[in-house]
Amino acid sequence: MKASVVFFLAAVSFAATSAYAQQQRRGGQQGRGGQSTAREDGLDPTPVDASTNPFVDKYVNDYRNSKPRTVYGNLVFRDILTKLEGPDPLHPTRKGAVLTDISTVSYAALAPGATATGRAPKGDVQIFYAAAGAGKITVNSKSYDIADGTGFTLTPEFDFKLTNTGK
Repeated sequence: MKASVVFFLAAVSFAATSAYAQQQRRGGQQGRGGQSTAREDGLDPTPVDASTNPFVDKYVNDYRNSKPRTVYGNLVFRDILTKLEGPDPLHPTRKGAVLTDISTVSYAALAPGATATGRAPKGDVQIFYAAAGAGKITVNSKSYDIADGTGFTLTPEFDFKLTNTGK
Protein backbone atom coordinates (compact mmCIF):
# COMPACT_ATOMS: atom_id res chain seq x y z
CA MET A 1 0.00 0.00 0.00
CA LYS A 2 3.02 2.32 0.18
CA ALA A 3 2.61 3.08 -3.52
CA SER A 4 -0.81 4.64 -3.23
CA VAL A 5 -2.08 7.77 -1.56
CA VAL A 6 -4.25 6.69 1.35
CA PHE A 7 -7.02 8.81 2.84
CA PHE A 8 -9.26 8.37 5.80
CA LEU A 9 -12.64 10.08 5.66
CA ALA A 10 -12.28 11.28 9.22
CA ALA A 11 -15.69 12.61 10.17
CA VAL A 12 -15.44 10.63 13.38
CA SER A 13 -12.47 9.07 15.08
CA PHE A 14 -12.49 6.51 17.82
CA ALA A 15 -10.67 3.44 19.06
CA ALA A 16 -12.24 0.04 19.51
CA THR A 17 -10.55 -2.77 21.35
CA SER A 18 -12.65 -5.88 21.04
CA ALA A 19 -9.69 -7.97 22.20
CA TYR A 20 -10.18 -6.54 25.70
CA ALA A 21 -13.79 -7.70 25.72
CA GLN A 22 -12.65 -11.23 24.92
CA GLN A 23 -10.30 -11.59 27.88
CA GLN A 24 -11.33 -13.84 30.76
CA ARG A 25 -12.47 -12.12 33.94
CA ARG A 26 -9.86 -12.09 36.70
CA GLY A 27 -12.19 -13.70 39.19
CA GLY A 28 -12.51 -16.72 36.93
CA GLN A 29 -16.31 -16.51 36.81
CA GLN A 30 -17.24 -18.85 33.96
CA GLY A 31 -20.41 -20.19 32.45
CA ARG A 32 -21.19 -23.05 30.06
CA GLY A 33 -18.41 -23.84 27.59
CA GLY A 34 -15.72 -22.25 29.77
CA GLN A 35 -16.60 -18.69 28.67
CA SER A 36 -16.94 -15.84 31.11
CA THR A 37 -20.52 -14.88 31.97
CA ALA A 38 -19.58 -11.66 33.77
CA ARG A 39 -19.06 -8.29 32.17
CA GLU A 40 -15.41 -7.57 31.45
CA ASP A 41 -15.42 -3.94 32.53
CA GLY A 42 -16.09 -4.89 36.15
CA LEU A 43 -18.61 -2.06 36.54
CA ASP A 44 -21.66 -4.27 36.16
CA PRO A 45 -21.18 -7.74 37.65
CA THR A 46 -24.41 -9.17 36.19
CA PRO A 47 -24.07 -11.93 33.58
CA VAL A 48 -24.09 -10.95 29.90
CA ASP A 49 -27.47 -11.72 28.28
CA ALA A 50 -27.25 -11.93 24.47
CA SER A 51 -30.97 -11.21 24.09
CA THR A 52 -30.74 -7.79 25.77
CA ASN A 53 -27.07 -6.77 25.45
CA PRO A 54 -25.62 -5.48 22.17
CA PHE A 55 -23.37 -7.67 20.05
CA VAL A 56 -20.18 -5.56 20.04
CA ASP A 57 -18.72 -7.17 16.92
CA LYS A 58 -21.44 -5.42 14.86
CA TYR A 59 -20.28 -1.90 15.77
CA VAL A 60 -17.19 -1.56 13.57
CA ASN A 61 -16.46 -2.98 10.14
CA ASP A 62 -12.92 -3.71 8.98
CA TYR A 63 -12.34 -1.76 5.75
CA ARG A 64 -10.71 -4.86 4.20
CA ASN A 65 -14.04 -6.69 4.53
CA SER A 66 -16.11 -3.97 2.89
CA LYS A 67 -17.04 -3.91 -0.77
CA PRO A 68 -14.95 -1.33 -2.66
CA ARG A 69 -16.80 1.49 -4.41
CA THR A 70 -15.19 3.86 -6.89
CA VAL A 71 -16.04 7.55 -6.62
CA TYR A 72 -14.79 10.56 -8.62
CA GLY A 73 -13.40 8.31 -11.35
CA ASN A 74 -10.52 6.55 -9.58
CA LEU A 75 -10.81 7.09 -5.82
CA VAL A 76 -11.65 3.70 -4.27
CA PHE A 77 -13.60 3.85 -0.99
CA ARG A 78 -14.05 1.03 1.54
CA ASP A 79 -16.57 1.82 4.25
CA ILE A 80 -15.78 1.31 7.94
CA LEU A 81 -18.95 2.86 9.38
CA THR A 82 -22.22 3.59 7.57
CA LYS A 83 -25.70 4.98 8.29
CA LEU A 84 -27.74 3.16 10.90
CA GLU A 85 -29.93 0.43 9.48
CA GLY A 86 -32.90 -0.50 11.61
CA PRO A 87 -34.53 1.33 14.50
CA ASP A 88 -32.09 0.57 17.31
CA PRO A 89 -28.51 1.94 17.39
CA LEU A 90 -27.62 -0.56 20.13
CA HIS A 91 -28.51 -3.48 17.86
CA PRO A 92 -27.18 -2.73 14.33
CA THR A 93 -28.50 -5.04 11.62
CA ARG A 94 -25.29 -4.90 9.58
CA LYS A 95 -21.66 -4.67 10.63
CA GLY A 96 -20.63 -1.01 10.95
CA ALA A 97 -24.14 0.38 10.25
CA VAL A 98 -24.30 2.57 13.37
CA LEU A 99 -24.04 6.24 12.34
CA THR A 100 -26.94 8.57 13.09
CA ASP A 101 -25.57 12.06 12.32
CA ILE A 102 -23.11 11.48 9.48
CA SER A 103 -23.28 9.14 6.49
CA THR A 104 -19.93 7.28 6.36
CA VAL A 105 -16.43 6.88 7.70
CA SER A 106 -14.31 5.28 5.01
CA TYR A 107 -10.82 4.28 3.97
CA ALA A 108 -9.99 5.51 0.46
CA ALA A 109 -7.02 4.96 -1.86
CA LEU A 110 -5.88 6.51 -5.13
CA ALA A 111 -3.50 4.44 -7.28
CA PRO A 112 -0.07 5.84 -8.29
CA GLY A 113 -0.42 8.36 -11.12
CA ALA A 114 -4.23 8.25 -10.96
CA THR A 115 -6.47 11.30 -10.86
CA ALA A 116 -9.87 11.77 -9.25
CA THR A 117 -12.05 14.71 -10.29
CA GLY A 118 -15.47 15.98 -9.40
CA ARG A 119 -17.52 17.86 -6.88
CA ALA A 120 -18.96 16.72 -3.55
CA PRO A 121 -22.67 15.88 -3.81
CA LYS A 122 -25.15 18.62 -2.89
CA GLY A 123 -25.62 18.75 0.88
CA ASP A 124 -22.41 16.80 1.60
CA VAL A 125 -19.20 17.96 3.25
CA GLN A 126 -16.42 15.42 2.93
CA ILE A 127 -13.39 15.54 5.21
CA PHE A 128 -10.21 13.77 4.12
CA TYR A 129 -6.99 13.02 5.99
CA ALA A 130 -3.91 11.80 4.10
CA ALA A 131 -2.40 8.90 6.01
CA ALA A 132 0.26 7.89 3.47
CA GLY A 133 1.66 8.85 0.09
CA ALA A 134 1.98 12.13 -1.80
CA GLY A 135 -0.37 14.02 -4.04
CA LYS A 136 -1.73 17.31 -5.25
CA ILE A 137 -5.22 18.78 -5.12
CA THR A 138 -6.34 21.57 -7.41
CA VAL A 139 -9.35 23.73 -6.54
CA ASN A 140 -10.29 26.96 -8.38
CA SER A 141 -7.02 26.88 -10.38
CA LYS A 142 -4.94 26.78 -7.18
CA SER A 143 -2.86 23.68 -6.43
CA TYR A 144 -1.90 22.40 -3.00
CA ASP A 145 0.53 19.61 -2.10
CA ILE A 146 -0.73 16.68 -0.07
CA ALA A 147 1.56 14.62 2.16
CA ASP A 148 1.20 12.45 5.24
CA GLY A 149 -0.83 14.32 7.84
CA THR A 150 -2.52 16.70 5.39
CA GLY A 151 -6.25 17.21 5.68
CA PHE A 152 -8.73 18.86 3.36
CA THR A 153 -12.46 19.31 2.94
CA LEU A 154 -14.55 18.88 -0.20
CA THR A 155 -17.82 20.80 -0.54
CA PRO A 156 -20.41 21.06 -3.34
CA GLU A 157 -19.35 24.64 -4.16
CA PHE A 158 -16.06 23.69 -5.84
CA ASP A 159 -14.81 21.30 -8.51
CA PHE A 160 -11.57 19.57 -7.57
CA LYS A 161 -8.82 17.49 -9.16
CA LEU A 162 -6.89 15.11 -6.91
CA THR A 163 -3.73 13.46 -8.26
CA ASN A 164 -1.44 10.85 -6.73
CA THR A 165 2.08 12.12 -7.45
CA GLY A 166 3.82 9.29 -5.60
CA LYS A 167 5.34 6.12 -6.96
